[in-house]
Amino acid sequence: MLFFIPADASQIILIGNQIKSDIHINSSLIYTNSDSLILNGKLLIRDIDYKFESYKQSFSLNENIINEIRNSPVEDSLIVQYKEVPAWLTKTFGLPLPELTPLFRDNNEPISILSDLKPYGKNNIIISGVKTFRVESHTNGNATFNQSLDLNISGNIDKRTIITGSISDRGYS
Repeated sequence: MLFFIPADASQIILIGNQIKSDIHINSSLIYTNSDSLILNGKLLIRDIDYKFESYKQSFSLNENIINEIRNSPVEDSLIVQYKEVPAWLTKTFGLPLPELTPLFRDNNEPISILSDLKPYGKNNIIISGVKTFRVESHTNGNATFNQSLDLNISGNIDKRTIITGSISDRGYS
């Protein structure tokens, strides 16, 4: 049986007594459904034959699979394939974006955007935002790339100067 192995996937090959109930990898995050475990040419089923446990950074084989390996008269081979989430994607910077609030009170009186900012401390400037990327591939061979940026800046420069602003770039190209 042939299995497709993506070029950027990580792969571990274990033979015989190298196969343990827990197969450790050096990542706690992998892309959803990017993993495949193949025992002696048979594709194992996730959440039935094995589980990925991110807190242990390992794949854990089901007890039935372990017993099958122990009772096998031949030397078994296990291929483990997965795609790690890049380290930069797991990092976050700044504070979370604030909740959206209405610009008008119940009596249709406008709410000042600056009313929530109270000067305290020294140089209390908060920069937070989101940068998104989206790649779409089509069956006819075409692909598109889209991106956007939403950035919020707020805080006080000194006791009398408050800064607030937003930058939004939805320039898809």
